[in-house]
Amino acid sequence: GVEKIDYNRYLAELDSHIKKNWHLPEWLANKPWTTAVLVRFDERGLILEKKLLRSSGNQEFDKAAIQAVVSSAPFPIPPENLISYFKSQGIELRFPE
Repeated sequence: GVEKIDYNRYLAELDSHIKKNWHLPEWLANKPWTTAVLVRFDERGLILEKKLLRSSGNQEFDKAAIQAVVSSAPFPIPPENLISYFKSQGIELRFPE
């Protein structure tokens, strides 16, 4: 329904917003690693919680993902019908995807 459309649209906007701050040193840039960060945030886009869900196995790579999230705050204002979801459940952000 409408909520799914809003969610997908917002997710694309958020992903684009955060990936602008995703910077890796050249020696890490071509590695096949992935990592995932869980982020909960409020109606203003301010981070309430961030935690590593899945490590890439490389501390610097994981740190760059967390830094991309932190540098991106505040996030774009979420749709009103999704605020409570992002506050309570949060969203999983995958890097480098």
